[in-house]
Amino acid sequence: MTNILPQSALMNRGAWLKTEMMVECWRNEAPITVFGGAIYMGDGAHGQSIPEEWGGFDRSDWFVESHNVKNPAYFWKVLVTSAVEGKAGFEDEDYIAFWMPNHESAKSANVNDYLITIDNLNANLNRFLVPENIVLPNANNRYSSVWEDPAGCNRA
Repeated sequence: MTNILPQSALMNRGAWLKTEMMVECWRNEAPITVFGGAIYMGDGAHGQSIPEEWGGFDRSDWFVESHNVKNPAYFWKVLVTSAVEGKAGFEDEDYIAFWMPNHESAKSANVNDYLITIDNLNANLNRFLVPENIVLPNANNRYSSVWEDPAGCNRA
C-alpha cells in the first residue's frame, strides 16, 4: 500500500525502486516476505524533528492543497527470506531493513545509506508512536550494502 501514498518522485524512482528490484530478483531464489509502512509528522509523537534532508522546512503538506492529504516523512521496509536447498542465496532466515526519507535525496546510488537494524527500526517507529514491534533474530545485524542480484536475475 505504500505505493499509493504521496512520494517524492526521485525517491520513488531511486532508492525505493532499488528495494523493489531486490524483491523482484530474490523472489525467484527463495521465499520472501515484504512488509513496511509510512511515517507521518505530527500526531503528538515525542522526539520528532523535521527530517534533516528537508532543510528545516516541514514539507509534509505537499499534497494538502491539491489532494487534501499529507505526505509521509519516511517510508520503511523489511525483506525477510529463508534458504531453499539447491538455490543460490541464503543459508538461513535473513532480512534487510530500510528507513528512507520521502525526499529527492533518496536516490538509487545512495540506497545503502538507508539500511538499518531491526532494533533501530523499532526505536524509530516508537519515536513516531507507531505501535509496531518487529521481532527477528539477530536484530542488531545490518548489511553494509543491499543484497546483490543473484546470477541470471530476470525481473520479467
